Amino acid sequence: MLPERIDILLLGLGTDGHVASLFPYSEALRATERTVLPVKGPDSGHPRLSITCKVVANAEAVFLLATGEEKGRVLAEAMRSPHDVMSLPVRMALNATWLLDEAAAGQLR
Repeated sequence: MLPERIDILLLGLGTDGHVASLFPYSEALRATERTVLPVKGPDSGHPRLSITCKVVANAEAVFLLATGEEKGRVLAEAMRSPHDVMSLPVRMALNATWLLDEAAAGQLR
């Protein structure tokens, strides 16, 4: 059971733009009522549990961790067209506090 509102949420960024095991074009991105869903990763197919976009949107403070040039490029792409969450789920966290290393940050200049 999750509380109605998470105080602090730390998300990592995948090189495909996923966060919280919410992968591009996943039906889980459309969930509006639930807070947790079973999902499968696109490569491994291993079952996972993930929070939903609703949890991210309702969190008091969201932090996004991204390291390396490739993830920096993903963030740069997300910023260029911030509305299509289905293709790059990280877009739901563009208002988060970003925690970037030098390589990732260098891609945003």
